[in-house]
Amino acid sequence: MDAPLSVSSPQKRRASVSNVKGPVKRARAVSMTLRVSHLEDSPNDIDDPKVSSVPRNREACLGGIPEELLLNIMQHLEDDEDALAKLCRTDDRCKRIAQEVLYKRISYIPFHYDKAKAIARNRSLTDSVRFVYWTFSRASSHASLLSEDIRIAMRVILAILRNARNLQSITIIQLPDSRFEKYEATHIPEWLRLFNSVVNQPVAEYHNQFTHLRALSIIAMADPFQIEEMSSVFRLPSLETLRFVQVHQTTPFRNWPIPNSTCHIKNLEFRGTMIDISAFTQMISSLKALRSLTYHRSTRDWEPFGAARNPLSNWPEHSWERLGDAMRQHQSSLEEFSAFDDSDNTIMDIVYPNGRNFGLLGSFKDFQKLSTAAAPLEALLDMAGGDHDLSSCLPTNLNEFSTKLTSIDSENLAYLAPALASLEGPVCVDPDPFVQLEMTSDQLDKTPNLSGALTTLEKAGIKVNLWVGYSLFSPEDLRRMESEGKERDIGIEEGDIGQPEA
Repeated sequence: MDAPLSVSSPQKRRASVSNVKGPVKRARAVSMTLRVSHLEDSPNDIDDPKVSSVPRNREACLGGIPEELLLNIMQHLEDDEDALAKLCRTDDRCKRIAQEVLYKRISYIPFHYDKAKAIARNRSLTDSVRFVYWTFSRASSHASLLSEDIRIAMRVILAILRNARNLQSITIIQLPDSRFEKYEATHIPEWLRLFNSVVNQPVAEYHNQFTHLRALSIIAMADPFQIEEMSSVFRLPSLETLRFVQVHQTTPFRNWPIPNSTCHIKNLEFRGTMIDISAFTQMISSLKALRSLTYHRSTRDWEPFGAARNPLSNWPEHSWERLGDAMRQHQSSLEEFSAFDDSDNTIMDIVYPNGRNFGLLGSFKDFQKLSTAAAPLEALLDMAGGDHDLSSCLPTNLNEFSTKLTSIDSENLAYLAPALASLEGPVCVDPDPFVQLEMTSDQLDKTPNLSGALTTLEKAGIKVNLWVGYSLFSPEDLRRMESEGKERDIGIEEGDIGQPEA
C-alpha cells in the first residue's frame, strides 16, 4: 500500500529585504518617514512657538525649488490667504517669499484690512506692500467727527504710506461729506499733506518713500479740490502714470510750479473732468515726453447755481485747437490719444446760444509713433465746409481709430460714409488694424451708404465694430438690415398701387 500523501502545514511567509537593491530600499525608507497631516491650520498660529516650522523630511521640503519658481507658485495663490499663511510656517525662505505675496495689496475692504492692521503693527512688513487702494473722506481732516473705527483705519493707512519703501501703485478715492459744504476747502486731505511734505523737503533732508511709485490714481467724486492744489504729485520723480477721475480745474492756474518739459509722467489720463483749457495745456507743456493722453471732458459735476466760493460753479473754457497745439509738443513721443467731450448737449446749447466753435485738433501727420487715435469727427474735420478726408490729418501708421458721433456730427451725416472710407489709408498697420464707430439708432437711420464705407474698410483687411447704443453690429449685419429695409420699402410702394386716395 502506498504511503499516505503528507501535506505540509502552512508556513508564514517572511519578507526579505536583504536581496532588494539599494535604490528601492532608500525609496521605501523615505516613504516610511513621510507623514501627512489633514488638520486645519489657522492663520493666527503663524507666530505660535508650539507650531513647528521644521519639516519632518528635509528632502521633501520646498527648499530645493529655485526662488523665481517658488515666487511664481505663490503668486498663483495670491487670493488664498490661508495657503500663504501656511507657507509662512515652513521655513525662513518660504516665509520671506510668501509674505511678499500676502502683503502685496492693501485696501479698505475686510479681506485686506486685517492685513493692513498687521502691517501697521509690524513695520518690517511694509517693505512687502506694492499696491494700495484706499478711500478717504472729507471728514478725515476733522478727527472729532470720526468714529473710533475710522480713526484707527486712518492711522493704519497713513502709517503704511509713511513707512512703505516699495510702493508701485496707489489709488486714492476722495469722498465728499454731507456735513460740509462742497466748496469748503480749508482742510487739506491727509494723503495730500503727505505728498506735499515728501516733495517739499530740503535737499539736505530729502528722503522720498515714493521712490518706486509708478502709477497714481486720484478719484475725487466731485470733491472741490482743484488740480493746482495737487501739483506736488507731478514732482514725484519715478511716477509714469497719473490718472484723475472727476478731478477738476475750472479756472486757469494762478501759480503752476512745474516748469516746462521737466515732469517725467508718460501716461496722463483725465475722465469725467472739467478743466480750463489754459490750465490743461500748461500741464501738457510741463511733461517731458508724453506717451499716452486720455482727455474725456464732462459737465456732470457743474453747479451753475452754486456759491461764488464753489469752484464747481465756474464754467471751464474748452478748445480743440489749443489742445491739438499742446499735443504737438510731444509729436515725437506720443503713441496714443483719446479726446472726447461728453458734456450734456442741453447745457452746451445754453452756454453757447450762438453755436459752438472749438476749432480743430489739426494735423497729426508728423506723429510718427502714433498708433492709436480716438476723437470725435467734429474735432478732426470741417465736414460742413466740405472736408471729409481723414487721411489728410492722420498719419499712415495707425493700428486703431475710434470715433463717437456728436450732435454736431449729426448735422453732417451725409459726409460720414466718405470720411470713414478714407481711413483705408491711415489705418493699415498690423497686427489686426481696427476701426470703431459709436452712434445712435437715429443717426444710423439718417446716414446714407454707411454699409458701403464699412465694406471698403473690411476689404482692406480692417476689422470694423459698429456700436449702436449697446448693440454691436458687423458690416454684414448692416448690409442685411439695409437690404431688408429696401425690400420693406418696395413692398409698401407696391401695396399703395391702386389704392384710392384718402
